[in-house]
Amino acid sequence: MIRRFRPRGVIHAAADASPERCQTDPESSRKVNVTASLEIAACCARLDIPLVFVSTDLVFDGDRAPYAESDTPRPISVYGVQKAEAEERVRTVWPQTVICRLPLLFGFSRSAPGGVLAWMLPALRTGERLQLFTDEIRTPVDAASAANGLLAALHWASGIYHLGGATPISRWDFGHLLAQILAVPSPSIDAARIADVSEAAPRPANVSLSSEKARALGWRPAVLESALADTVRRWEGQPL
Repeated sequence: MIRRFRPRGVIHAAADASPERCQTDPESSRKVNVTASLEIAACCARLDIPLVFVSTDLVFDGDRAPYAESDTPRPISVYGVQKAEAEERVRTVWPQTVICRLPLLFGFSRSAPGGVLAWMLPALRTGERLQLFTDEIRTPVDAASAANGLLAALHWASGIYHLGGATPISRWDFGHLLAQILAVPSPSIDAARIADVSEAAPRPANVSLSSEKARALGWRPAVLESALADTVRRWEGQPL
């Protein structure tokens, strides 16, 4: 398809992005997260097509936040390991590649809320009990801001850029902020700590991203509260 259409640029955002699934079936997820990424990079290299490769904040171990682009990846999950490997090998195959690391995403599509909101919003509206970590901290960003950054990155110099939001926040605080926007007076949110929950994939505690490099090039993510409120307004116009 790339050879046929000769696009002016390629944004490679496809991934098996479930840490749990990657942890339990690393062979299958590697075909998507590493092998396919190298094939796309090789094709772009042969045709001299700009490539933006989408990576993740989970390439870091969570012990030294906030993370700058120059910090060495130290992933603790299979998903993080695969994305870190893909970052390195894609740049070897096509040195002109731009790598954009994204944090926790949220947004809205015509069919449903997306990202972390896909399950948080309906649960808060219906009173379903949520269990959210108090010690898992990310720099979430809305999908529209992330998309604007990825499009702009097609024109940036090769290298690594972070597209994180401006507000480091725990899942617990994110859930309560969302409940406040939804005007849910007593949300059913239980506090949890990473160490208390048994999951296949280990979770880093704090992978907050420093995104000053992208900001210096003019990228500005939406304010977290405003972006969440806008998403809620869009979502409330749709059926559950």
